[in-house]
Amino acid sequence: MPEECIYYCYDSGYTCLLKRRKTGYSSIDSDTVHRYCWNYQYDDCPMYRKRDEYWDSWSGCGSDSSGDCFLTSACVEAKGLPDDCRELTVLRRFRDAYMRNTEQGQADILDYYAIAPDIVNRIRREEDPLAVFERIYRELVLPCVALIDEGQNEEAYEKYKEYTLMLKSAYSG
Repeated sequence: MPEECIYYCYDSGYTCLLKRRKTGYSSIDSDTVHRYCWNYQYDDCPMYRKRDEYWDSWSGCGSDSSGDCFLTSACVEAKGLPDDCRELTVLRRFRDAYMRNTEQGQADILDYYAIAPDIVNRIRREEDPLAVFERIYRELVLPCVALIDEGQNEEAYEKYKEYTLMLKSAYSG
């Protein structure tokens, strides 16, 4: 298969992240996938041509879409990874198995869902939002996943908290 469009995602069906941004519904037919998604035919793709309309209309941090989650946006948007990539799977498992088991962790999860949409929206208004999401991937996602893989959960949690506070300070209103 040729290289895929960065907005293409296979999650038990053909999906387009750009279409999800606009309508909340992301299913696309196999003809569209073969014609555009697998061949980088951006100029002809009906979703990509309208990408500016879609860019500001995401929502859904409580779901596992990248909508308003800076961790997911870093993986899906900046790196072109699927929503079920290893990094996000590790981080979600960490959230559910480690963070949810402490009172402070539960509070931090709720705080994340409260502040992440504002942070993501402000990042998207930056001159180069993908560069910001790339930096989050490099400086937060990868180090936390490595720490979790090494069984250093407390260190991963502290790294997450420190970086989230920095983003909150830089991007929250």
